[in-house]
Amino acid sequence: NTILSGAEWKKEMCNRKKDGSLCWELQSISPIVDEHGKICNFISLKLDDTRRREAAEKLKEYAIELERSNRELQDFAAIASHDLREPLRKIITFGERLNVTLSNMDQQSSEYLHRMKNAAYRMDAFIQDLLKYSQVSRKPHAFESVDLNQVAQDVLEDLELRIAQSHAEIKLERLPTLEADPMQMRQLFANLIGNSIKFHKQGVPPAIRVKSSPDTDGRWRIVVEDNGIGFDLKYSDRIFKPFERLHGHNVYEGNGIGLAICRKITDRHKGAIHVHSQPGAGSTFAVLLPAKQSKD
Repeated sequence: NTILSGAEWKKEMCNRKKDGSLCWELQSISPIVDEHGKICNFISLKLDDTRRREAAEKLKEYAIELERSNRELQDFAAIASHDLREPLRKIITFGERLNVTLSNMDQQSSEYLHRMKNAAYRMDAFIQDLLKYSQVSRKPHAFESVDLNQVAQDVLEDLELRIAQSHAEIKLERLPTLEADPMQMRQLFANLIGNSIKFHKQGVPPAIRVKSSPDTDGRWRIVVEDNGIGFDLKYSDRIFKPFERLHGHNVYEGNGIGLAICRKITDRHKGAIHVHSQPGAGSTFAVLLPAKQSKD
């Protein structure tokens, strides 16, 4: 006797137990045929699917709650950014007026005023960076065909002044066209190239190379390498976390948000970002991005 291929009957059933709780079952019935090809019997299988169903429902509820919580946090970040920046602008404005009005103030008072304004500027930059980080997932654009060559050229134009001031030499090789969010691709390149310009060796002009190559599974590897100060790879996890810094504000400006935004962007594009570096020997950032975005 053999089981008749292709004739299996399947159904999901819900029954109520004596205690009133629901019990979900997966049932299948397969006919058995004899040597003449006639059905002579049936095999029935039942599988209790209750726990899996309950776990799936809990997971669905958790996902909905997590989405609601994230939305509230993003809204809070936007509102807080606006409300906090307004008093900071006043501190900066009145500080500048005091600087002009009290032109004959003593050295200590002048130093206090200078430090107050610098703290206000740093706080303002911190709030703006916080808002940028929250908006990566808060206001995403639709994926479309993006020419990364044009994106990189636009970023170099935006960074023109910093490139000139640092005497940076940037070699831009051929880049692919991908399905991506164009605004976030611009953020990605601006942060990576901007970091390479910022963290250059004292007295050594930045030399930056941007290149690409096809990787596995329909992905592209985008590489940004430089001759900068580098860092110890034991800190490689820290640099991708929001507001983590390896250097003090008095050495390099910024709040340590750029690479965290890069990771968030690559995650949204179902990609990845890796780094290889060592102190004094520059850094190489490799971004893996799919050529086509899945529809799920």
